[in-house]
Amino acid sequence: MSNLYYFIALQLQEIGQSDWISTTTARALVLLLVLLLALAAHLATRRVLLTTVRRLVKRSRTQWDDKMVERRVFFRLSHLVPALVIHLLAPGALIELPAAQ
Repeated sequence: MSNLYYFIALQLQEIGQSDWISTTTARALVLLLVLLLALAAHLATRRVLLTTVRRLVKRSRTQWDDKMVERRVFFRLSHLVPALVIHLLAPGALIELPAAQ
C-alpha cells in the first residue's frame, strides 16, 4: 500500500498540486481503497464461506454444529475478516504519520 501511496502522491505533484494536497489526497484514496477491500472481503466471506459452512453442517450428523449455525457463530466470526484486512493494510495507508509507526 505504501507504494501506491507514493505513486498517487507523485502523480498529483506532477500535475501541479502542492505537497500537502497531494499527500492528503493520496492518503485519503489509499484509505478508501483499504475500506473497499475490507467491504469486498466481508461480502465474499459472507457469500462463499457461510454458504459453504451451512452446506457442510446440513450434511453432518452431529448436533453441535447445527447449534452453532442456529446461534449464528459463523456469521459473527465472519466480521473478523474485514477487521483483519484493515489491521494488515491500514499501516501502509497511514505512512508518514508519527502514530502509525
